[in-house]
Amino acid sequence: MSKHPYNFKSKDLALSLTCWLLLSALAPAANSITHRGITWTFAADHPSGTFANGEPWVVGPLTITNIDPNPSQSTLGIQHGSMINPVPKTDFGFDSSPKIHPLKYDPAKNVALSFPFALNPGQVLVSARSRGEYPTYLQTICALTVLGQAPPAGSFRPGIFGADRTVRWNISQIDWSLLKNYTRVPSTPSKADIQQYMPPLPWFEWSGTWDGNALQPRDNTADGAREYGREIAGKFGCVGLWLNTNQTVADKQPVAIQMIQNGIDIHNYLTHGGGFYHDGGHKCG
Repeated sequence: MSKHPYNFKSKDLALSLTCWLLLSALAPAANSITHRGITWTFAADHPSGTFANGEPWVVGPLTITNIDPNPSQSTLGIQHGSMINPVPKTDFGFDSSPKIHPLKYDPAKNVALSFPFALNPGQVLVSARSRGEYPTYLQTICALTVLGQAPPAGSFRPGIFGADRTVRWNISQIDWSLLKNYTRVPSTPSKADIQQYMPPLPWFEWSGTWDGNALQPRDNTADGAREYGREIAGKFGCVGLWLNTNQTVADKQPVAIQMIQNGIDIHNYLTHGGGFYHDGGHKCG
């Protein structure tokens, strides 16, 4: 990403973007936040808002009094778990069903087994919504990032692994001139199709082995039931091509933002011990 700000040709587009950032970044203080089917409830109201792609942040410290869903709603073993500042390639607290050699479910890491609990600035609460079926036992992973103060409007979310919640990047740094504007062909996917590929969720992986697929949430890393590595790699190729066709910047913007956020997440995964190892068609993305 360039350090140069947007270079809009249209003042109206720049004004629209500014208004969108101000409205989407800061929400009134509230005692709960819901994102993609997961709700976190607090003991008191706290200022909150969203990062560039729509994922939530909240100003702490705070106390979590409930998460919906949580393990008390499990129908198979322990489901719907949550972890604070998780580290990949270690034992996990999200769901007791996945078997990822040599990793295993560790109830001590599942903070959703006991309410209330505290969260401090610099922590991230990563919560799962389970689906209870092979090959991936998780439906969704959502992240609630706790900061000491509201981040600048248009900020990208810090990675969800480890203890560093420094907000480093902003959409004002995107250099749109790097994207081409090739003429669309009849088979070019629609904006709606492409956005289905790029939900406002963390890019989440836990293990570089083939059975690590059991903890790749369907909503985060897959397009429907196509969570196999080959399809994931194909999806990113399709999205990358689409971003270089002659769509408007306004249409490219939400897709590009999520692609950049995914890149931040993948880098965060790698710097905390993750990796991509050849294993048949797995992990080829």
